[in-house]
Amino acid sequence: MSEAYDPRDVHVAPAATVMLVEDRPDLSVLMVRRTERAVFGSRAWVFPGGRVDPADVESGVVGSSRLPDGFHAAAVRELLEEAGLVFAKSGDDWVSSLADEDRTAVAAGRPIARLLAERDWQVPVDDLHYVAHWITPVGPPRRFDTRFFLAAPPPGDAVHDGSELVEAAWVTPGEAIGRFEAGEWEIMSPTLRMLRTLSRFGSAVEAIERAAERRPWVRARVVFAESGYDVLLPGDSGYADGVEDFERGWVRLY
Repeated sequence: MSEAYDPRDVHVAPAATVMLVEDRPDLSVLMVRRTERAVFGSRAWVFPGGRVDPADVESGVVGSSRLPDGFHAAAVRELLEEAGLVFAKSGDDWVSSLADEDRTAVAAGRPIARLLAERDWQVPVDDLHYVAHWITPVGPPRRFDTRFFLAAPPPGDAVHDGSELVEAAWVTPGEAIGRFEAGEWEIMSPTLRMLRTLSRFGSAVEAIERAAERRPWVRARVVFAESGYDVLLPGDSGYADGVEDFERGWVRLY
């Protein structure tokens, strides 16, 4: 890295990620593992997602979350690219499948809006609940302004793309956290915080119902110790004594 590198000058790229939850029979969430060749988040287990592309902004896919254009479209596109799942309806029915060549074309840059228009499909944005907002702190050479969505999965089996992602799994939040604590899985901080949030719910139905309430936003807070710091969310021990101006994160799923 160049000595002239200034972390304050790093562009903060908009991004979207989706937590698909389902009772299997306990609340489980879809996670995918990034390839070790990935420039960002190498080998990490994440939720399907990625940066907002210019074509996403122009897609016309908008929701009622008062988000800038592009985030909903990016969420839908990334689900298609990374997990092979079509978060769209044809009339009143969910789209159940997608041709491999269409998935490949979208991954190669074909605008998601073009696919939706050609098939006369609509995105049920009211079923895609905006529940969290995390911004990478100053320091890393890549930073993201990421909006997290929560939804029930559309029909079909999740199949990782085999390129950016090398594995997919439905896991309970507790199982994912346990694998992280045992050193078996690499999980980035915002993903881990959202897993801990999901672990408080008794079922996927309960989590989705809570998300649909659109509660007021609450800031994540930080507490410091000799070993470093920990990010806390509402309900965590020590949250009331934490500070808000160190790591930027907001949640409404609590």
